[in-house]
Amino acid sequence: MKVVVAYETGHGSTKETAERIAETIRESGAEVDVVQCRQADDISGYDAFVLGTPIWAMKGMGPFRKFMRRNAELLAAKPVAVFVTSGAASTEKGKADIASGVIPKVLSDAPGLQPVSIGNFAGVLNFPAYNLPMRLVMKAIVRSQGGPTTGRHDYRDWDEIIAWAKEVADAFARVCGG
Repeated sequence: MKVVVAYETGHGSTKETAERIAETIRESGAEVDVVQCRQADDISGYDAFVLGTPIWAMKGMGPFRKFMRRNAELLAAKPVAVFVTSGAASTEKGKADIASGVIPKVLSDAPGLQPVSIGNFAGVLNFPAYNLPMRLVMKAIVRSQGGPTTGRHDYRDWDEIIAWAKEVADAFARVCGG
């Protein structure tokens, strides 16, 4: 079974998450490639897809959304798992808000897509890496939730991410027969 993990990233943390997911799926015996959405040209040779994006301004990143729209027909016909990362998902309320309001928007870029699984993971807040407008917006959002507004804060739960990737590998094996 040949799987691609296609991701978009703003400051590198979603790339790291995508790489860890790929590593975990590889352990199941699958052949796995990792590629940034903006560099993914022909994905027709893959049996299954894991797609990931950070959440910015309550939606997926632009290149991820373009990738979804460009490949919607193919993605609707193959097994797909989708994951999102967000600093807001570090709280239960934030995670619930993303699940109910943001993930449906992310999926809407590929009509007909029926993911075998959706991962909703806490990400990284990296204030020093943000440009000034982004830093001001992020500080306002995080301050309203009572979180820290300076420095770098990694909220990823690697055990949760790895467990999800194992579930995805099992689901792909069932659907693809291998």
